[in-house]
Amino acid sequence: MSLGGVDPLSAPYLDTLRSFLRTIEAPWHSDHLCFSVAHGAATHDLLPVPMNEDTVHHFAARIREAQDRIGVRLAVENVSAYVIPPNTTLDEGTFVRAICEEADCALMLDVNNVWVNAQNHGLDARAILAAMPLDRVVQMHVAGHFYEEPDFIIDTHSEPICEGVYDLLAWTLERTGQVPILLERDDDFPPFDELYAELVRLDAIHRAAPVKGAAR
Repeated sequence: MSLGGVDPLSAPYLDTLRSFLRTIEAPWHSDHLCFSVAHGAATHDLLPVPMNEDTVHHFAARIREAQDRIGVRLAVENVSAYVIPPNTTLDEGTFVRAICEEADCALMLDVNNVWVNAQNHGLDARAILAAMPLDRVVQMHVAGHFYEEPDFIIDTHSEPICEGVYDLLAWTLERTGQVPILLERDDDFPPFDELYAELVRLDAIHRAAPVKGAAR
């Protein structure tokens, strides 16, 4: 949808999406907190935006419009950002919370993206998450990433999950309760046994978390 862009939301796309979501009886639909279209040209990437009050209002207005058009609640997803855009005045967690509260939407929480941003920009991943509206999480994403340099990570979805992401997932689930977890793997697929072992470990972390509503 390019929720962070300035091009009008695509009416044909939203109409088609509304019909599809009705067909499958989806309770919600997700899209990213970014922009990906400029002057009608799709970049095919998830580009970051300045995190400030003006952007919060811009996102919230477009999310409310999208929710009205598609007929279900929108769950917005935090993205990996390799640069912090100029005019950023809010931290990531506060930014995401402000958008979700003003738009009254849900959160698709990508734990790996929080880890990537924290590592790349020297931030505290738990502090980022603690500021987010964890009561609005409907699903979590985890994935692997590639070290471009010793201290710089690229979110590729092509490597195994690292220990830091496993730990961060467990910490987050203690606060959200048991919500669905999606393992993202887009390339360089390992032997099935290795991939299955990741799923087994994720399942164990999920089962160890409190039921939703009983989390601290």
